[in-house]
Amino acid sequence: MAAATQLGALLLDALGEFERAVEAVPAPGRHRRIGRLNAPAWTVAHLASSVDGWVNVYAWGGEGDRWAGEWYERQAALSAGVALDTSLDDARAAFARIAERARASLGAADAARLRKDTVAPLGRWGLQPVAYLVARASAHLFAHAGELTVAASLVGAPDLGLPGRLAGVRDTPADETARYVARLAVDARHEIGRVAQSLPAPARVRTIARLNAGARTLAHVAAAEDRFWNVAARGLPTDHELARAIATADAAGGDPAFDAAAEALARVRASTDDYLLALDGARFGEPLLGAAAQRRVCDQLARTAAHCFARAGELAAHGSLVGAPDPGLPGGLQGLADALLG
Repeated sequence: MAAATQLGALLLDALGEFERAVEAVPAPGRHRRIGRLNAPAWTVAHLASSVDGWVNVYAWGGEGDRWAGEWYERQAALSAGVALDTSLDDARAAFARIAERARASLGAADAARLRKDTVAPLGRWGLQPVAYLVARASAHLFAHAGELTVAASLVGAPDLGLPGRLAGVRDTPADETARYVARLAVDARHEIGRVAQSLPAPARVRTIARLNAGARTLAHVAAAEDRFWNVAARGLPTDHELARAIATADAAGGDPAFDAAAEALARVRASTDDYLLALDGARFGEPLLGAAAQRRVCDQLARTAAHCFARAGELAAHGSLVGAPDPGLPGGLQGLADALLG
C-alpha cells in the first residue's frame, strides 16, 4: 500500500516500524512488565486505541474498532497509574486490523485532504487538521517503538536500528506535505531535549544492563543531526567540540558528559531549526551532499522526526526504570499545531 503524500508515507512507515519493534521483543519480555516499564501487550493495545481514534475515526470519519474502544473504556475506568491486564494476542490482532484500515486510507489522502479540519477531542488542542492527527499518530508510534526496544534489550535482543529504512517515505515523491514533516522534525528535536532534561541523574550517566546512558543517546542524536543538517545539507564543518567529546569518551571506555551532549544538541538546533523551517518547494527533492547523497532532503526530514521520537521513547523508558514519571510523549507538537492553524 502506497501513500499519496510524504506525511502519509511517514505514518505508513511508523506503523511498520512499531510492528517490527513488537515482533523484536523476545518471548521472556513479551508477557510481563520489566521494572516500571509498560507490559508490551499494554503498549500495543494503547497504540491500537490511539491510532484507531486519531486516524480511523477522527481523521477519516470511520467507525471505531470495537475491541480497541472497549479496551480504552476499561482502562479509563481504572485509577491513575493502574494498567489494564491485556492479552498480547488480542492486542496484536486489534492493532493489525486498525493498521490495515489506516493504510488503506492513506493512498487516497492527498495534501488537500490532509489540510481539512476535523473535530477531535484532543483536550487543549481542540480542532485540528487531519495533518496534525496523522503527524501525531506517527510520532506516538515511533516513541513507543523506542520504548519497546528498551524492553527487548533488557531480555537480550540486539539493537533494532530504529527507524529502519523508511521505505514508504523514500518511495514517495516529494510534495508540499514535506513542510509538515519538517515542522514535526523540529518539534521532535525539542521533545528529545525535553525528555533528556527530565531524566533523573542515574539515567543521565548510568547504564542499566545493556542500555546506553542518557548522555550517550543524546550525544548520538546530536552528532547525527549535525552530520546531516550542517554537513550533508549545507556543507558546513562538523561540530568538532562534540566529536572530540565522543572520541575522548570512547577512548576512555565511558560516555560523554551529559551537559556536553545536551549543549551540543542545543547548538545544532540553534544553527539548523530556521533552515529546516524555511525549506520548501523543489528543495525537498534535492539530494544531500557527500556520502548522504542517496537521500533526499525530504527523506532526512522524516528520519530526523522518526529517530528523535524513537530515541525520546527510549530515554523515557530508561528514566522510568529509575523512577521518572511519564513525560507524555509526543507532547503537544505545538509548533506543528501553530503552523497548521496559522
